[in-house]
Amino acid sequence: MTDYALPFSLSSMWKKKADILPPETLHQLEMMQKVEEIKQLNAPVKEKVAASKPKPASKKKKDLERLAKQAAAAAEKEREQQSPRPRSAKEKLASPGGSSGGDGQPASSTEISEHESQVQADNWPVNCIKCNRLLDTLEEFNMHQNDHWSDDKCCPVCGLLINSKRFNFKQHLKIHTGEKPFVCKICNRSFRQKAHMVKHITTHRTMPGGGEAAAIAAN
Repeated sequence: MTDYALPFSLSSMWKKKADILPPETLHQLEMMQKVEEIKQLNAPVKEKVAASKPKPASKKKKDLERLAKQAAAAAEKEREQQSPRPRSAKEKLASPGGSSGGDGQPASSTEISEHESQVQADNWPVNCIKCNRLLDTLEEFNMHQNDHWSDDKCCPVCGLLINSKRFNFKQHLKIHTGEKPFVCKICNRSFRQKAHMVKHITTHRTMPGGGEAAAIAAN
């Protein structure tokens, strides 16, 4: 039986048969030998790069990290639920007695009503419902409440947020004091704002075309 095994390597074949191989084949054999040499030179570099790469975390380690994050989030949520959260301005408006009493506790709706009754009945002196300061007159009361409003933009009596012009707070404070300084000269009905009184006067039609009502409104 004929033995077809080659007694030499592929890299040395072209050297022994160079006289019978065409130039193209010789060029290909040279390129293959160069590729093998480059691979041998790059082998140590590849090993170093592979050793320097961090090993991927195991599934067990990832599960432990995930459970730790979930436990931390649950503990934070429980801590937020247990600790008292400061009320926002909207919550103050929604709750009765949004202002604070003299002892620092929120005033109840009953306390606010009693406070308003005392002010409207001119039972002076009156204690401030927010800081318990003694106030002797309505003028002093209005000035003192305006000072409170300047601090936090909330009505010191009911806690309503009035974050706008000072005029609006003065008009709102009249709700608590019962002040109605504008009086209709026809029916003696009183109003907190002059614009409301002027609008009311136009409803009186004692003269054709409302002449008398228009004259009174102009004054």
